[in-house]
Amino acid sequence: MSTENFKETIKNIPNKPGVYRYYSRDNEVLYIGKAKNLKNRVSSYFQESRPRNERLTLMISQIDRIEYTVVDSEKESLILEANLINSHKPRYNILLKDDRSYVYARFTNDPIPGIFLTRSKYDPKSTYFGPYTKKSGIYNTLQTIRTLFPFCQEKRSQDRPCNYYSIKQCDGICDGLEDLNDYNQKLCQIQNILKGKTKPVKKYIQNHIKSAAAENNYELAGLWRDRLKILEETIADQKIVLSKPQDIDLVTFCITNSNENGSICSVFIQNIRSGRIINVNNFLLTGSDNDEIEFSFVRRFLSGYFNNKLDLAEVIIQVFNQNGDEFDQFQLEKNQVDLLTETLELKIYHPYNSHLNKKKINELLDLAKHNAIIYLQRNKLGQQLSIFEENNLFKAVVELKEKLYLKKLPRRIECYDISHLSGKFVYGSMVVFIDGRISKKNYRLFKTVEQNNDFENHKEVLRRRFERCLKWELDPDKKSDKNPWELPDLIIVDGGKGQLSSDLPLIDEYRQKFHENNLEFQVEISALAKREEEIFLPYNPNSIILSGHTKFLVQRVRDEAHRFAITNNRKARLKTVVKSQLDDIEGVGPKTKQKLLSTFGSTKKVIDTIYQNPELIHELVGQSTMNKIKKHFKIN
Repeated sequence: MSTENFKETIKNIPNKPGVYRYYSRDNEVLYIGKAKNLKNRVSSYFQESRPRNERLTLMISQIDRIEYTVVDSEKESLILEANLINSHKPRYNILLKDDRSYVYARFTNDPIPGIFLTRSKYDPKSTYFGPYTKKSGIYNTLQTIRTLFPFCQEKRSQDRPCNYYSIKQCDGICDGLEDLNDYNQKLCQIQNILKGKTKPVKKYIQNHIKSAAAENNYELAGLWRDRLKILEETIADQKIVLSKPQDIDLVTFCITNSNENGSICSVFIQNIRSGRIINVNNFLLTGSDNDEIEFSFVRRFLSGYFNNKLDLAEVIIQVFNQNGDEFDQFQLEKNQVDLLTETLELKIYHPYNSHLNKKKINELLDLAKHNAIIYLQRNKLGQQLSIFEENNLFKAVVELKEKLYLKKLPRRIECYDISHLSGKFVYGSMVVFIDGRISKKNYRLFKTVEQNNDFENHKEVLRRRFERCLKWELDPDKKSDKNPWELPDLIIVDGGKGQLSSDLPLIDEYRQKFHENNLEFQVEISALAKREEEIFLPYNPNSIILSGHTKFLVQRVRDEAHRFAITNNRKARLKTVVKSQLDDIEGVGPKTKQKLLSTFGSTKKVIDTIYQNPELIHELVGQSTMNKIKKHFKIN
């Protein structure tokens, strides 16, 4: 992103608390941070007067776009930041890179249950809360909670009370002075506080106040009254974490009034798993007007975003239409919601018919509306956006599905290319685009049999790629839930009809193999011809001419495959050239070769140095080795 674009982005950031995210050109999350004031915090990164270390300078140079989410308080931004970092693990969040940076509150299952802070979840019998980004934060929270409900850190009963008993942070469970059932009820209330459930805690304390007053124990009633005051003043109800471990996707649509370019829709998504927000995202959709423009946007987005998602949750949608400067809520018809639920196989709820429509959900929906409007205002149609900005990328992917008559949205696109020199140094490249953006971590390189036959080389690469996926799917000891060789939705091959005809039998072969093992194989393939950028589809003699965003996307996919294959082919040839000149010298091993090349840079400079200044070679490798080099290159 250029400096001007950064300034324009920062100019529109609000002076409110929230979480900001820096993305690279490859759509990788570089850094996630929180701020009391988003505008001041983000702008500080780009001030020339700010001192920068190498890490910060490198990160700033890689930033391609900035996204942010507004919240109501700094505390909420901390919670959201921790959840997003745990989900994305950005490379520049050094202090929060792995599990050692997170802290959990552990409730043990000992004879006397206790609460301890830990950095790893190792005991299946214990109950864990977290993760928390800072030990001091959860430690101070537990210290405050301990004034409400004293708990013990001894694992078993002993002859005398523990040290915490004397300072009133333990009620004597360790010495039999407290009933175990009463003690366990207190721990349940502490867990309620950590879950954000303050209502049952208030009721629990109020019942103790009434019980103590009924027994004329006014001192004890006063103690519980003080605890209730502490609860109300210091334990805030956290909006970012739901009170129940629910899996919900909150999807908010904000649609502008139509103009000469059609309508535009901002989508804001909050993915909630086990009651915690693990991800937030923005999308921008554009489209022409029709009689059901709102339903059209909702259907178009949901059918693409939730296509073949494995971790489906309950989906709550809300839709807003712009009316002047305000956004009014638009009510989808019940039959429209039912149709989406049936066709997409999702549990979809509109706020008016949602059984989850509680206070906390409403607060999150209000927050989502606010963020969707902000994103819409930043991306008005009047602004000239890059062809590969988020809205046009999504539009290109959706249009590609329609123009190529694909069965599903091509969210993962792969392209292959073969590079060789007259049948030598044959390398096959596999590049991957996800949601229209480069995904370099999924790139693969294949060293194939040396033969001057692009058709056979291409089929060998595809065969090895599909075999890796099949092997992983059939592996009973999978090391992760995510398939590192996930099948593509669309393969684009370069070479027109001929290459497509050559690859089709292989595609059919593996479709059959996958089906025999009760596995889905929904891979579609097309071929791009260089002449006029025509696209050919299987069993269709007529070509398709792409234009606009889809044409640029397909061209970029093809060009990236060329670049990746050629770059690695050149590296292989250079490595072989070096090997033929130095590695073939008898008595010159890998360490000596590395020493010579690291000192002089190339074989040619080694030879030049022997002619011009042989003392340097003598000092580096000795007279005997130097004589062997001179003999090999016939130097007198």
